[in-house]
Amino acid sequence: MISDSKEPLTRRQALAIIENLFDYALEWENNRRLIPEAGTDAFEHWLAGQRALEAKMWEDSQVTAPLDGRSVASPLFESVPHNCARYPHPLVSILQPLKGKKVMKRLTRVMDARQLRITMTLVTRLFRDFDVVENYPLTESLIESKEKLEMEKHVHVFEEFVLEAVLPALAIAPLPFVSGQLQLLRDPVVIARTRVSNACFGGKRKLISL
Repeated sequence: MISDSKEPLTRRQALAIIENLFDYALEWENNRRLIPEAGTDAFEHWLAGQRALEAKMWEDSQVTAPLDGRSVASPLFESVPHNCARYPHPLVSILQPLKGKKVMKRLTRVMDARQLRITMTLVTRLFRDFDVVENYPLTESLIESKEKLEMEKHVHVFEEFVLEAVLPALAIAPLPFVSGQLQLLRDPVVIARTRVSNACFGGKRKLISL
């Protein structure tokens, strides 16, 4: 279910959504191994079940949850002022735990091209709010600590499971879409200092030149 509350998700709510997403994704993947013969009633029933799971995953992913009253799927989304974003957006809360980051790759496997572009757009717009950007200075500390090791793990998982999941949208997108993604970034200088910016946007030189 899409969160339309103005209140941020609690950690418990976010974890519950993540568990549901994993359950849906695992069921969808298991069903892929049991495809009935095409053209039969059993196949039509199987296909309807898969489409229903895909719809649940798309809705529960919170990608289309409003950002200051406008859906990321809306043509007006890009005109939302940077300082008007509801904080934190439900997707930020979902991608904070390690398990939330890991579920993203499973979700994008069932997305169509439009859904993948919408997801990429929202990830770009919220990039500054993700923990791997907000807390990135921890990874540059000269003092080894539990917090530093934990954030390094989050950065690695974010790159592997989130960025690798959404970056294909850029590979197949027209140039205006790619340019538009860079224009959506908030605080590009801050983002440019992080490792994840290099993986997603080409590093410091490109971002700081915006």
